[in-house]
Amino acid sequence: MLKDKVAAIWCRVSTSDQREMSLDSQEEAVRKVLDKQGLEAPPRYVLKVDWTSLDLMACPQFQQLRGWIASGEISAVGVLDRDRLQAQGLHYCFCRSAKSTVSR
Repeated sequence: MLKDKVAAIWCRVSTSDQREMSLDSQEEAVRKVLDKQGLEAPPRYVLKVDWTSLDLMACPQFQQLRGWIASGEISAVGVLDRDRLQAQGLHYCFCRSAKSTVSR
């Protein structure tokens, strides 16, 4: 597998009303889009969390995702909706090799 074709999948819920789209359902939907883009997300790069966006920077799995991005270990992050990556004080998620920025 080429490093530039490796993506992570980030799935997050934080309130009971968001749980109608389960973490597994989020993964399935995101994986379909990544597949169409020619990106692979091995199981070790799938992160599923139940965590509030008010304190996302304290989430260990979010820190792991940031590490993968910073090191270039992944080239993309697949997420059902960009609000799953938003947190107070967090405005950008940058994927180095894809040279793309997602902002709110």
